[in-house]
Amino acid sequence: MCYNLADITDYNYRLLQSVNRFDAAFFKLFVNRESDMLCAVIQICLNTDGTEGLILVREICKDEAFLTQRVDAATPDDLDIAHDLLDTLAAHAAGCVGMAANMIGCRKRIIAFDNDGTYALMLNPVIIRRSGPYEAEEGCLCLTGTRKAMRYQTIKVQWQNEKFQLRLKTFTGWTAEIIQHEIDHCEGILI
Repeated sequence: MCYNLADITDYNYRLLQSVNRFDAAFFKLFVNRESDMLCAVIQICLNTDGTEGLILVREICKDEAFLTQRVDAATPDDLDIAHDLLDTLAAHAAGCVGMAANMIGCRKRIIAFDNDGTYALMLNPVIIRRSGPYEAEEGCLCLTGTRKAMRYQTIKVQWQNEKFQLRLKTFTGWTAEIIQHEIDHCEGILI
């Protein structure tokens, strides 16, 4: 299930709106209206033009029953999820190089990853060619420890960008490994 601002209690949302933007760089909300559980961390930041911006960092899903389900195709209605995924990846940059939407509780075929120092987003990615198999040892924010996984040195990926334009590109090495890990998440495959 995906959470959004409507899931946050009215009281906490009013409190969020009342934050003095010059005294606080960020403010966190932890309450979901239905479950009283942590749903998201919302960060208020000042944009360069002086307006307020929101960064939504979602909780990492560790429910293996949920994570082993195949995801649904992303649609234009899912762009907010894609942006939340990028925000959450950036918040975990110290220990994470890629994420799939199911890692933040959304069963959508969206991945975000570090592409040689810049974050990239793929909607509905599919590996259409692979070569150079090798065994890798990987970790995951959703799981403890590391595990072995079969990966390929070179992959050709087809995906859609944020405008839902079709893209095709070949990736190699570390970036290819990250993409394979995240696409595995979309297929319900855990390392």
